Amino acid sequence: MGIPRQDFRSVVVLGLVLGSAAAAGAVDFAHEIAPILKQHCGECHMGDKKQGGLSLNTRESVLAGSENGEVVESTRAAESYLIELISTDDDEIRMPPKGERVSAAEIALLRKWIDAGLPWEAGFSFGSDTYEPPLKHRAVVIPQVDAELSSDIDRLVFGYFQENGIKPPASVGDSVFLRRASLDLIGILPSREATEAFLADTDPDKRAKLIDTLLSRDADYAAHWLTFWNDLLRNAYQGTGFIDGGRRWITDWLIPALAANVPYDQMIRELVNPEPISEGFISGIRWRGDVTASQGREVQFSQNIGQVFLGINMKCASCHDSFVDHWKLDEAYGLAAIIADRPIEIHRCDKATGKFAKAGWVFPELGQIDPEAPRNERLQQLAELLVHPDNGRTTRTMANRIWHRLMGRGIVHPVDAMDTRPWSEPLLDHLANELVAAGYDLKALMAKIAKSRVYQLASVAVADDADLISEYYRFAGPIARLMTAEQFIDNVEQLGGIQRTDDPSSRGRSHAAPGRPRSFLTSSEARKLSQAFKVYAPSAQVAADNVLEMRSQFSAAGDVDAVIHLGHWQGGTVQLNGEEIGKTGDVLRHPVRAGVNRLLLTLPPDPRRVQEISGYVLAGQGLLLDGSTAWESRTGNGLWTAMVQYHRGFPHYEPFRRDAEARRFATVSSLLQIRFPELTAARASLRENNLLMRSLGRPNREQVVSMRQERLTMLQAMGLSNGADFTQLISEVAASYREPTDLVRDVYLRTLCRGPSEQELQIAAEILATQMPESKEDFFWSVLLLPEFQIIR
Repeated sequence: MGIPRQDFRSVVVLGLVLGSAAAAGAVDFAHEIAPILKQHCGECHMGDKKQGGLSLNTRESVLAGSENGEVVESTRAAESYLIELISTDDDEIRMPPKGERVSAAEIALLRKWIDAGLPWEAGFSFGSDTYEPPLKHRAVVIPQVDAELSSDIDRLVFGYFQENGIKPPASVGDSVFLRRASLDLIGILPSREATEAFLADTDPDKRAKLIDTLLSRDADYAAHWLTFWNDLLRNAYQGTGFIDGGRRWITDWLIPALAANVPYDQMIRELVNPEPISEGFISGIRWRGDVTASQGREVQFSQNIGQVFLGINMKCASCHDSFVDHWKLDEAYGLAAIIADRPIEIHRCDKATGKFAKAGWVFPELGQIDPEAPRNERLQQLAELLVHPDNGRTTRTMANRIWHRLMGRGIVHPVDAMDTRPWSEPLLDHLANELVAAGYDLKALMAKIAKSRVYQLASVAVADDADLISEYYRFAGPIARLMTAEQFIDNVEQLGGIQRTDDPSSRGRSHAAPGRPRSFLTSSEARKLSQAFKVYAPSAQVAADNVLEMRSQFSAAGDVDAVIHLGHWQGGTVQLNGEEIGKTGDVLRHPVRAGVNRLLLTLPPDPRRVQEISGYVLAGQGLLLDGSTAWESRTGNGLWTAMVQYHRGFPHYEPFRRDAEARRFATVSSLLQIRFPELTAARASLRENNLLMRSLGRPNREQVVSMRQERLTMLQAMGLSNGADFTQLISEVAASYREPTDLVRDVYLRTLCRGPSEQELQIAAEILATQMPESKEDFFWSVLLLPEFQIIR
């Protein structure tokens, strides 16, 4: 007898969960634990004090215990001698021996901390030997280790192996490398044909050529790395702040920037000193109701600038002088004051101090902010300080993030704790120098890492998450990691030929790939990838009974079918060549004629300060309505002309009155000069979050997220075991899969980049032999739940 279907699924999920750490309640070491230890234990067991052989300076020294043995047993508070010592009424052994007793509430927090595995702030020590990272870039001496090593990255890492007596693992085979590189660089697996061709290729340079090919796929690269940047920049499509205008996304700027591989220093300038299209990052979230002073928009700005670009924890310092590093409350508020358009009173632990913040930069060695300058000038000064030629903090932070994404663990880890000692300072310095030398080209840095021998080493096991942040960590090779939620869903849908759209009107529906080239992108893809134009027409004093007319024209080379999308928050009508063809906001498919075509939008009065229109006219892969298009807006206050300018390579929107200033205005470039890639489907990174993606670890992005959960959680296991969304997805895959004669081999090649073993063929045959409607679903389910599918190794 076979295993019943539900039991079979439970067995597979159980295999995924075993060995994963159980989710524990969050413990705030900096605010809850460090003050207790410092108050009650610091006098005898911190710094140079080590009474009884016990030092509490670091997590490692706590676990090392005293001269009499263990004091704390990780994850077992009830068995930890420390808890007994601070709880007992026996004056002979109680700790601390004098002074105020540890309260019951504090003991409860220490119990929770020990049961959670003693989480510790990375790089923090109660002792005086605290690492101070360099600010400027440093030259690196490359060791001559092995004549066969042509990469400086390899020379540095293999030299590190020799110094530390580490035997590096063997290199992975072609199927593992193909799968790893594809998922790391573009997020999706290769087709069966591409896999078979790569495995059969005898070119010794085929791996390097694969890296170049993958990184040249601009649309797939942008859609995949959008996940990383969305997490890092708090860029979401739904959630807190969007309903009442208290939050704005930056997707329309971010996707073209990624597709065009805009240099990182330029991205920083566009984010920190933004145009309207990218200002959502520095604007933060306007929370509803009463919030603490540390959650005001200006302080959010300070926290996010420090964390994202410098790897600095300003969250602790935005409430009080930090317990875990040297950053001060005044420094956190100094960054906050850069963006403020009003004086900001400094609050300590949410209580007003009567002092007001002065705009300032945290590394005055590089320069300083002029606190008297206008807000936009202060932001410009900050952007230039972040990308200052001597600012190695910015480049090391990003180089470390890229290494973490490709290797599973940062050179500094966690990646937002850049005050922590790296496991290899020369390697981190070298990668930062390489980023600068490449003109801040992130793809170039990724290519250097992915082409190294180190990247091609087999992945190594890590006992638990604590090993990753240990001060005694030694790099021994790449670390296997889970697919992101977006990668998992993209690759499951790709297997079934399922295409999604992010349009709210079609959310939840799908269709199988038609198997033929499309004549144009879907509305969803074009809207996300182009935002071909966006114009603002001032209409602050439009009469209540007056409508707004916006006119434009474009040229077509011939009679073609086009997709027209002209969005507006408040409904209006669209006329093409005198004929009403639909409503604003709708995706309209309509023929356009050769030569000049004219558009007229009639919109109701807008009580807000501006009228905003966004959209495109698209035929094939070409934008007919591009960045050189002028729009005329007629209101009760006269005629306005708005044009789209390209500022520093990206759209800059500004209205102009129809006068000499407008006539002198010239468009810098057109959108067609920005590479406009084709997508085969709207990827999961372009879609709103849903229950399945949340269960797989996609955050709501109300906070900066630089590292997701990298081990399988019980929530994920439950969602994949019996979650309705995943069950529905499996059914769609099974229904739409274009079944070849060799179904099993085809699935294995497309999911694992290898053929099935004899045993796997036999198991698949047993599952499919029942001829029941669900048997095909069960086969897909059994493959997609394999750790080999879900883990990048």
